[in-house]
Amino acid sequence: AYTLATIDAIASQGGKVIGHNIIGFDLLFLLHRGLKHGIKPPVSIVGQMKQYAPTALIDLQREWQFGVRSEKYAKLDTLAAYFGVTRKNGNGANFYRLFNGGFEAHLQALQYLENDIRMTIEIARKMGVIQ
Repeated sequence: AYTLATIDAIASQGGKVIGHNIIGFDLLFLLHRGLKHGIKPPVSIVGQMKQYAPTALIDLQREWQFGVRSEKYAKLDTLAAYFGVTRKNGNGANFYRLFNGGFEAHLQALQYLENDIRMTIEIARKMGVIQ
């Protein structure tokens, strides 16, 4: 899992971070949680999030919308079904409970994360965002 410091380092060095709704949810969540705990938002991440076409953050949701922000939101699993790639193997609402559960539950949480990463990569390839 990426930390804000890791993402900041990647963005600052010209690298790319790919995710689905990473700008509209994941990074926003991390930044808000960081503020709650006195962590100053990294300038490079905030700057990228404010750009219409960020260079270091590739958000598959935004790519799917082709710049039309009024286009309906598409869930990661919906895009997976559309492109015929790996589908969801759980529900993100259960992640916290599984991650903090016993060994077997924790393993399920990690498998859920691994599957989401696989889905994201496969969809990004189908969309031509990566090779």
